[in-house]
Parts: sequence; structure tokens; C-alpha cells
Amino acid sequence: MSETKVNTIFELKKLKPHILHHAECFFRVFATNIPKLMRHKANFVKIWFIFCLNLASERIFAYLWDVKKTEMSTSIIAISNHKGGVGKTTSTVNIGAGLALTGHKVLLIDMDPQSNMTQSYGISKSDVSVYEVLKGEAEASTVEVFPNLDILPSSLDLSGAEMELINEAGREYLLKDAIAGIKDKYDYILIDCPPSLGLLTINALTAATEVYIPLQAHYLAIKGLTKIIEVIGKVKKRLNKDVEITGVFVTQFDKRKVLHRDVVETIYTYFQEKLFDTRIRDNIALAEAPSQGMDIFHYDNTCKGAEDYKNLVQEIMDRHGEFDDDDEEDGSENESNVQATDNQN
Repeated sequence: MSETKVNTIFELKKLKPHILHHAECFFRVFATNIPKLMRHKANFVKIWFIFCLNLASERIFAYLWDVKKTEMSTSIIAISNHKGGVGKTTSTVNIGAGLALTGHKVLLIDMDPQSNMTQSYGISKSDVSVYEVLKGEAEASTVEVFPNLDILPSSLDLSGAEMELINEAGREYLLKDAIAGIKDKYDYILIDCPPSLGLLTINALTAATEVYIPLQAHYLAIKGLTKIIEVIGKVKKRLNKDVEITGVFVTQFDKRKVLHRDVVETIYTYFQEKLFDTRIRDNIALAEAPSQGMDIFHYDNTCKGAEDYKNLVQEIMDRHGEFDDDDEEDGSENESNVQATDNQN
């Protein structure tokens, strides 16, 4: 990755105050010396021209700065599929960890009453869970998993939340309102949705700016897509005009199987560029890592599962305009970050 691209945001932050200060000082000097300048009309015209040019430049920069701020806003990604066993939780855990290890500040939100993501990081009990937050009994309080990665854990109590909140006014916006005060602390927020299209998933879609859909390379996995696309469309129309399906990726893939290759072709026909190039291969280490309370990068950074999720994370950052392909330097930096975190653990 080029050094210029990496430092763009930081350089903008440094430059804007400098230019604003420069313009302000110029205006003050200009205003206090108008009588003298009027005696020399040629100089007056030149300085007035410079001042107008400076002011125009500052306004153009301010516009570009506002555009850049919009691009820098938090990406809230709901990882959703109402079919169970497609790798939603595994993907949320490992995408989140991969992003955190590249230096991004990441929050994981466990919206599944089964609490599998919470358990994947060895969190058995927390003072505050998503349940208390949605009920309005507590403010959103996160648990640090490792540097740059926090989690808002779930609990079994969440299984009764849909019935308890059914008469709550604005019940679809509960999660969005709950994280409004903390979302700006993070570059990415990943929401692990339950395997259903009930109120909890609707809350996740209402809070999200993007939706990623993990799919198994199976025929039946495709058949269920119509419903989730329909629900996302309704949420976009009625609750959250900003939400979009921006990514689809295939899990438990085996390129040796003709069925898997055929299903991927069918998925591409429908989703086109939204389909990520990376295929998450079936890998036993991905199933073993949660039993040790680890993501795949800390469990076995050399396995196929780690390689696949690292490539998927790279694609995600590419789509957010942050990452260059074929960047060996970032790869070595990622490995050093994993080793450093392992040493802390």
C-alpha cells in the first residue's frame, strides 16, 4: 500500500486547520492595511486577487474535507442469513479480528440469543449484554477482546426479547438508538444476526449501512435468498433507506465438487460484482478455534481458514477504498500484529 494513501486522512486533518488559520491571518492583515493599499492601486488589485484565490481554495478544500469525512464514517455491517449453519458467526468473528489486526477499531455485536459469538471469545458472563441494552435497562457497554476489538455480548435472555418488546414503541430502532453514542469510536461495526427474520434481525438491518450474506455452496441455500432479499427491501423502504446488500461470500467451499462450482456460478449470475472473489474453504481449524476462545488468526495463522479470511478482509478493505492488492508489506505487518497479541494473551 502506498504511503500516500495510508496517510491521506491524517494529512487532511493536519492541513485543514493550517489553511483555515492561514486564511484568517491573511484577512486580518489585509483588512488592517486597506488604507495603505488604496494608495497603490496595482498592489491592491494583486493582493485582492490573491485573497479571493485563497478564499476559493479554502472553500474547495472544506468541500473535499466534508466528502472525506463522509467516507470516513463508521461502516455498520449486518452479517445475515436466516438459514442456519452457513457460517455467520464464524465469519463475523474472523472478519472482525482480521480488520482489528490491520489497525482498525472494530466492534462486534452479538444479536443471536444462542450467544455463539460471545462464547467464541470465551466470555461466559458480562455485566451488560445486548438484552439489557435493548430493554433500556443499561447503556451499551462493550468488552475488550484484544486491542482494537470490542464486543457487545449476548445472553440467553435475548431469546425472550422479541415477545417482551413486541409492544415497545419504535421497537425496530432500539439497537440503532442504543449504539448511536458509541458508533463513532469505531471504523467497523459487525452485527452477527440470528438465523431468523424476526425483530432482532430487523433491528440489525435498521442499524446497519451494509448487509453481507454468507452462503453455503448448496442448492437449498440459494432457494432461501428470495425471502431475505425481500425483507431487506422492506427495511430499506420503511425503516432505513441507507441499507444495501453490498457483499455476498461463499463458505464451506470445496472446489473439487462440481455442485459447489455450479452453485457459485449461479450466485454470481444473480449478485455479479457483489460476490466476493474469496471462497471460504471447509477447514477444521475454523471449527476448533472457538473451543479455545480464539479467532482463526490467533488459533492457527497458517491454516487455510486464516488465509481465506485474510483475503476476504483484504477485499472488504478494497471495497472501502483502504487497501492495495498485492501488498506484501501489510501481510507481514498483519502477522506481526497477531504475534504481538498472542504474546499479550
